[in-house]
Amino acid sequence: MRRTLIALFFVFLSARRLGAAELPGSMAGDSLLMPTEVFVITREELIERNVHTLDDILLLLPGVSLWREGPHNADGGFSIDGRSGRGVNLLVNGIPSIDAYSLESLTRFLPLSRLLRVEVCYSGSPSFSGDLSSRGFINIVLEEGGREGPASEIGFTYGTSNRRARRAWFATPRAHVGAAIAYDEYLQDGINAYPAVPTKRLGLDDMRSVLAELAMRTPAGDEVRFSIQRYEESYVGTSYPGVDDEDVRRSGFGSEILYRRSGFSAAITQRVLDLSRLSGRIREHSLGGGVRWTGEILGLGVRAFGSAARSEFENDYRWTGSGGHIAPSFDRFEGGVTFGGKASSSVTWRIGAFGGDHSAVGRYGGAEAALGKKWSGLFSQDVVLARRLRIPSAEELFQPAVTRAFDGSYEATTGNPDLGPEISDELSIGFRLANVSLSLFGRDEKSRITLSEADSAVYRSEGSGTVAGARGRFAGRAKILGFDCLLSIGIEGYPERGALAGGVPVYRVFGEAGLQRKIFSASELFSLKLGSEASGKRWWGGTALPPYRVLNASASLSIMSARVIYEYKNILNERYETVPGYTMPLRHYIIGIFWELLD
Repeated sequence: MRRTLIALFFVFLSARRLGAAELPGSMAGDSLLMPTEVFVITREELIERNVHTLDDILLLLPGVSLWREGPHNADGGFSIDGRSGRGVNLLVNGIPSIDAYSLESLTRFLPLSRLLRVEVCYSGSPSFSGDLSSRGFINIVLEEGGREGPASEIGFTYGTSNRRARRAWFATPRAHVGAAIAYDEYLQDGINAYPAVPTKRLGLDDMRSVLAELAMRTPAGDEVRFSIQRYEESYVGTSYPGVDDEDVRRSGFGSEILYRRSGFSAAITQRVLDLSRLSGRIREHSLGGGVRWTGEILGLGVRAFGSAARSEFENDYRWTGSGGHIAPSFDRFEGGVTFGGKASSSVTWRIGAFGGDHSAVGRYGGAEAALGKKWSGLFSQDVVLARRLRIPSAEELFQPAVTRAFDGSYEATTGNPDLGPEISDELSIGFRLANVSLSLFGRDEKSRITLSEADSAVYRSEGSGTVAGARGRFAGRAKILGFDCLLSIGIEGYPERGALAGGVPVYRVFGEAGLQRKIFSASELFSLKLGSEASGKRWWGGTALPPYRVLNASASLSIMSARVIYEYKNILNERYETVPGYTMPLRHYIIGIFWELLD
């Protein structure tokens, strides 16, 4: 491996822990982040919802736009603050979890049975993890190891179209040596998802995942964790409009060795992925390692990372009776460091830089500066100025001339080994007043990777433009007539972004109102909620999808260590699309039962 783990290691002999996150793997507790850069949704906030897949969570996150090219688990993606859907990073306990071929998030590797919280970082220091996280990231925090005693949870959910999930995990008590195992299963019968063929049933999905962990701890605080995970999925459907009954099969195996102590962590990860579908088969093997350190030098907070990876592919492709074989590979090294501190009792700052070397793209780098001021106990503001990058994916670099869905039509897309990074200069200004937050941002996109408008479209580094947007949110609670009343309202708009990034709405307004109260012997909690969303136009190339409105209701009851949740979704029976050619589910329900055992 070229430039392997050399220069990975940042040595600070005088290091002491600083700004440690409240949970292992959490990023939101870092002291270098500004208040309006982060949004967190916790396990406690999710226990009254039926979470089948990550999609159910992404729909709750402000500033995150989700699209799915068909039923659940069809191809799709998400965007943060209107940025490109490619290159937005998914982290699992702070470690990137990205498909090296397409740069899409590996959501299928997620054992949601162990979910603790979800953190969205809209800006983020370039030193957080690398692998494109300078464009924003979502960090999924999963529970690691055991609790004080043996613990276990099981969960079952069921909904229309026979959509169901079964999950369970067990962990030994926390000790010098501990183990945990988790099983996640998601199943769905076919649904009527393609308007042109109303009697056709698509989206038959069967996915199973197993995660096993072994952790060893010393009295001095050292921890070594070894984990392995395997998933298998078969999906009957398509992400190609006009093609019926495409049999898509995915499988993956991943392992990780992690060492952690006092603000320092080092990990080696290995992942094998296999995707078989109409256009061919992609087999991917990635091996990487990285270190992260959070500490203090001369009174300044410091966060640093280094990572190196090698990705190899064995691709068989076919189209219109022809086919072929390609075996691209690349090496990649990245590193970054951020310094921050307080200029006074009310002013905080940070500066950071990152850079890397890609064997197919060359060298690249970016930087960031942020300044925040707290005017009072209620009001604060911050400013972030950054140059952000996205490195081309292996697909954009090496893809042979095969068909890929684009704007609801067919185009033969071809990779381009001469691609350069996407580059943008970004300015964001955030405000927070008590329970109200507002973020305004502008982005000068100097280079974008786009498909040329030709019969045989080729990825090119071209195009530029200025993008502006805003995101605001209010969340509060009050006690009224013995009820805990909750209200949250969010609004976001990207008026100039729709034509530049498919799937990002021109605007989105969403809100939720709820009541909670303990009943019977004050040990049972009853909750009732009503939520709504209004989304503006979404653009896919020259295709504009109309606005839509969705109304949802839910009720839950917690009895001792068990809870029952009922959700009634799309009450208005709204017929809408998030990509051309696929309607989203009409009026439907979901019911779930969750039970904590041995805890």
